[in-house]
Amino acid sequence: MSEPNLISPLLDGFTMGNPVSERNGIRCCPAIKEKTDKKYMVKIISVPASQVQMDALLLAGAYKDPADVMDYFNGLAEEIAQEAELLQQLSKLEGFLSYERWQIAPITRRRLGYEVYLLGSYKRTLDRYIRSNAITHLEAINLGLDLCTALSVCRRSGYLYVDLKPANIFMSEKKEYRIGDIGFISLSALSYSALPDRYRSAYTPPEFDDPMATVNLTMDTYAVGMILYQLYNDGQLPVPGNLPEEGIPSPIHADYELAEIIMKAIHPDPGQRWADPKKMGRALVAYMQKNSVNDVPITPHIPLEIHPEDAVTEQTQETAQAEAEETAVTETPAEVSQEEPGEENTDAVAAETEDSPSEEEPAVEADETAPGEEESDILQPHEMSDELSRMVEKADDLIAHETPEGVVIPEVHTLPDPFAFAKEDSEDIDDSDIPRDPIMEDVPEKKQETGKNKKVFLSREGQEKAKKFFSALLVIAVLAAIGFGGFWYYQNYYLQAIDGLYIVGDMEQLTVNIQTGIDETLLSVVCTDNYGKRSSRDLVDGKATFTELLPNTMYTIQVEIDGFHKLTGQTSDVFTTDATTQIVSFSAIAGPEDGSAVLNFTADGAEPREWTVTIHTDGEEDRQQSFTGHSATVRGLSVGKVYTFTLGTDENLSVGGKTALEYMASRLILAENITVHSKNGNDMTIRWDAPGDVVVDRWEVRCYHTKGFEEKRTVVDTEVYFSGLDPQFGYTFEITAAGMTQPARISVTAEPIYVSDFRIDDTDPQKLQISWDHSGAAPAGGWLLMHSLAGSETPTVIKCEKSAAVLDFPVPGGKYTFTLQAADGTSVINNVTVFTVPEAAALTAFKFNPANLTASLLKT
Repeated sequence: MSEPNLISPLLDGFTMGNPVSERNGIRCCPAIKEKTDKKYMVKIISVPASQVQMDALLLAGAYKDPADVMDYFNGLAEEIAQEAELLQQLSKLEGFLSYERWQIAPITRRRLGYEVYLLGSYKRTLDRYIRSNAITHLEAINLGLDLCTALSVCRRSGYLYVDLKPANIFMSEKKEYRIGDIGFISLSALSYSALPDRYRSAYTPPEFDDPMATVNLTMDTYAVGMILYQLYNDGQLPVPGNLPEEGIPSPIHADYELAEIIMKAIHPDPGQRWADPKKMGRALVAYMQKNSVNDVPITPHIPLEIHPEDAVTEQTQETAQAEAEETAVTETPAEVSQEEPGEENTDAVAAETEDSPSEEEPAVEADETAPGEEESDILQPHEMSDELSRMVEKADDLIAHETPEGVVIPEVHTLPDPFAFAKEDSEDIDDSDIPRDPIMEDVPEKKQETGKNKKVFLSREGQEKAKKFFSALLVIAVLAAIGFGGFWYYQNYYLQAIDGLYIVGDMEQLTVNIQTGIDETLLSVVCTDNYGKRSSRDLVDGKATFTELLPNTMYTIQVEIDGFHKLTGQTSDVFTTDATTQIVSFSAIAGPEDGSAVLNFTADGAEPREWTVTIHTDGEEDRQQSFTGHSATVRGLSVGKVYTFTLGTDENLSVGGKTALEYMASRLILAENITVHSKNGNDMTIRWDAPGDVVVDRWEVRCYHTKGFEEKRTVVDTEVYFSGLDPQFGYTFEITAAGMTQPARISVTAEPIYVSDFRIDDTDPQKLQISWDHSGAAPAGGWLLMHSLAGSETPTVIKCEKSAAVLDFPVPGGKYTFTLQAADGTSVINNVTVFTVPEAAALTAFKFNPANLTASLLKT
């Protein structure tokens, strides 16, 4: 695998391990941030993936020299960085997580091109969660709903997400699912966009086996369906080329309703799939509401199948395990510790020490299920997605494991450690290890005793040796003094500490606050944007302020020092300025009821999760209403009072432009009871009722159809006449007046049916015989005759196959309204008639009449 490059400033303060995988020019490297030991993963995308791609462009004559090709690949790298920026913007909405930082760096390893570094925290992805946990029915349906919501948000932003798979999905603390990796294609470019190789997976639709196929609008919903299929099919995906003749079988553990939703998503024909994630989400919601979706596992846990892209990790693990088995010794650690390690077993003991997990500290695989691990792996906002999360178990290899107790560590000969001097200074000197001079050992002593005093005399040769010995001691003492002085200089003068670095700001400026004991005249602060533009400020009273910044832009802050010094502590940080949105237009019209208003506006810039509108008027307390989208209905306004509406948001977003407007609350003005009358197919008369006690000066009536025809009339009365209409077209009549909330409309289909006569026979007091004549073809499916009695708001429907109906037991003296409709939805003109049933005859039998009717009260 290629060696990773520890680029600056993105990876300053990080220790990065070797790549755990490399595929299609994409590497994934584990990293640890110094001092915090926090784990990260660095995704590195090489552009181009290999030198062969650059050579091919030159040989084909697409570019004249390597400089032109480098410009082309630089543009591709910038597009990847733009995808990361888009992911960061979407992470402020629902359903997405962002990388923390990213950077583009030129390739320096004996070839041309660029590398895009994407940095994010190491967290467990959905596929790793499923491998060690049994998924429940409720979790699976919530997963589908969360993904459909995120994909809908992505489409509203103008993009299609094309790299959906379990490795790019994270589960939050509340078991909400988030998409956390790049893989976006603009909706405006779908018709001429081919799918990049790095976005192909087992969850990609089959039509993309053709590398020239263009992206379609079913890629995201297909992936959702395939993920759900896998969860409900014992973790197995359908294997291409090994399917029955009838096609992909239904998932084993899904009932027929859920299976219908899933199979529609993964239908082989793109035209038969869900084209909109909203519709698929609604189907899942309807399924959840109709059925009892519980939190019971779908099946006992079965690990997901290994896909081709996972083979690198599995092969690496198997190879490591095989090597460990070949080199492991047969003795137990306790047995080894009882023997002296000789040259025969040195290699075996070393192999066991390095390759065998200790009993006290389990291996990386076992550590995933250790108590407390689940909480530490819970995903937090703005944490990275890892396309190769199936290999992140290797990230823990950066942290050395303790040696198993009782294992004897053999002597290992390595290259000199460049930091050995620091280790030697901290170790105690043992005199027994100092070699003795053999000459000094053999010098005879000449002794002469005088009284109680003894004098020891050395030979001349011995005196020379002693002189050299003390000279050596003196040199050592001088060198030690110089080393101590150098160490003191290094610790107290060369190293200068930053105790704390804090950044505050808004959309246009930021202020850096630094806590340190260093002389401020030596310090300066550098602010660099994503494009490498730098600006520097001196530190004044512990602060440095940068102005005229761009909104919604990430800046890197770096503290620098003059002179022969090195800074320690927190010397750098990043800060993203507040986003800003301009309100281009803001308007209000009367709402659907008295004292209501409908607000509409257009915005240019970042979209918050929710908007707020503050409602103010004199004599009333201000109130605030939250809403989504660019339209809101405000109710409860006092008719005749002037209100001020002010747009804003509770999020870290600055809103400018036309954010406020004034509006006078009014009563509703709306045309009512619109009817269409006509004698033939070329002319129509439209009639309606004016609202209650509201006086309307004039009405505007617009007649139009979808083929481009439009004609307008202005009338004072509540009736208008249009002539010369073509019955082959359907028409819409729209009625408006000054101050109306919204137009009132009625539509007439093409080839309408004209009722020329209604006949009602009441000769039989027990029933009404109703019939009618019409011109035009009878409707398919028959007629619907609706009738309602005066004073009753609920109509009754009589289905008729022919142009006749019978109403049994009419109410004597009752006033009925009959409305005729076609069962197939064809418009029926002149379709309303009113009939009053005759009063019942007075009862005269048995000499009974109202004159001799008397009543007496009964005593209680």
